[in-house]
Amino acid sequence: MILITRPKALALKLEIELEKKNFLTQKEPLMSFEYLDQPIKFHSSAIYIIASLQAVQSFIDYKKTYQTIIDQGRYLVIGHEVAKQLKLLGVKNILFVSRDSEELIKFIQSKNFMDISFHYLCGSTYNKNFVTQLKEMGVKFDKKIIYKLNSRKSMSQKTIKYIKEKKIKTVLFFSRNTAAIFFQLMKVHKLNYSLINQYICISDKVAEELILNGISIEQIKVSNTPDQESMIQQLG
Repeated sequence: MILITRPKALALKLEIELEKKNFLTQKEPLMSFEYLDQPIKFHSSAIYIIASLQAVQSFIDYKKTYQTIIDQGRYLVIGHEVAKQLKLLGVKNILFVSRDSEELIKFIQSKNFMDISFHYLCGSTYNKNFVTQLKEMGVKFDKKIIYKLNSRKSMSQKTIKYIKEKKIKTVLFFSRNTAAIFFQLMKVHKLNYSLINQYICISDKVAEELILNGISIEQIKVSNTPDQESMIQQLG
């Protein structure tokens, strides 16, 4: 059985894909999101950075608030699925789409952006290392929090039962935050990490969180590319 730790809507979509391939699944969303109506002034000289589907969902939920920057803004985007959803929403001026934050930093370093103001549209929990790198580069930027992340305080009794019975063989992690929450809840419920056979991570950055929690490298698989399709391929 595979434990899906994605937020509810994304977990449901992934469950459907896995069940098509005859995998047994258990959904356990470890976080939820509160989308914010946060007015952002449009500046023609600005570039907006978006790195998550949740930021796109804020645009969708409060489209009237964000309409001007959707129509006229210039964007740097992390993740091809994020870029796809932005285009479906009506965003036309995407300057670059990176696989991860490291690739985006290299792109910014390769361009003359010293007179540009960057606006990082993110959640209440964000990529602090990315922000530190931007600061070190000396570019003008600020953070705009357009959604809040709420962490689960406990796992469902059904998931706890499946873990204790060793029915859950694999756990999928699509973010470092989710992995951190999972291991915190394993401790809360006094569940031994050895009850899980393997963990599949969307990136090396996510895998680092597992190693910090004492998971052996032998138990960890990392997706070849940071997307859901590649994650599923790791299941064999």
